[in-house]
Amino acid sequence: TYTLSAFPEKGSEGSSAITGSFVVAAYRKPEVQVIVKPTRPRFTRRETVSVEVTARYYFGLPVAGAKVFYWVMRWPLMEGEAVAEWEGEGGEGVLEGETRTDASGRAVLRFSPDRLTAEGPFTEFRYSVYVTVEAAGYQFAEGQAHFRVTQGDWQVRLWCEPSFGRPEETVTAKAQITHWDMRKPIPNAVAQWRAGTVAWQGNKEQVQWKHRGQSRTNEKGEAQWSFAPLESGEWKIEVTVTDEKGNLIGAT
Repeated sequence: TYTLSAFPEKGSEGSSAITGSFVVAAYRKPEVQVIVKPTRPRFTRRETVSVEVTARYYFGLPVAGAKVFYWVMRWPLMEGEAVAEWEGEGGEGVLEGETRTDASGRAVLRFSPDRLTAEGPFTEFRYSVYVTVEAAGYQFAEGQAHFRVTQGDWQVRLWCEPSFGRPEETVTAKAQITHWDMRKPIPNAVAQWRAGTVAWQGNKEQVQWKHRGQSRTNEKGEAQWSFAPLESGEWKIEVTVTDEKGNLIGAT
């Protein structure tokens, strides 16, 4: 083990020494394989996420009693985003910890996304779990897995026409509701909507809701409604639906 230290120049203020260490060992062919796999490719926020970690030696035996270090990161989920695009910087670290494999070389990581704070009530995320397994004799192996966490089983898209308008000009808002997994439209769903003016106090948004109503989706999973803003300024439209499991799902 080597230790490196950096010291501030003489006469400098407000600085302290920085020390780090690292291990140098002879190269060894990897002997441990790690597989990280979520039990499902998508979870809802109110469900418990379960990720299975399996560590085995390449000659077949399980890596029992090994330390498992894990880090969980997330990014806001963008429409049409593919799994291959998930790698990148800028993610938010939300959880980390340590556990051990059992006699069969397995460990299960569990957490509840609903307990992790998020900006905005309707934000959905793509999650990545990074795992490092430490076996006996300084043997390390890594693995990772990806999955989505959504508000519910339905996906809601919302848009309005026109995007810019004048006071008392009719605005038509449209919502499309589809099933996340089957990609099929959801007919006969009740969409609750509201629209109002936006005011900002620093970074805090305040909305005065001026119009409210509800609409029902057709066979294409689409619903629409119209209203006429009576004043100029920034307006916000919000729509919410409740899926078959009771999950409240919304979009703005």
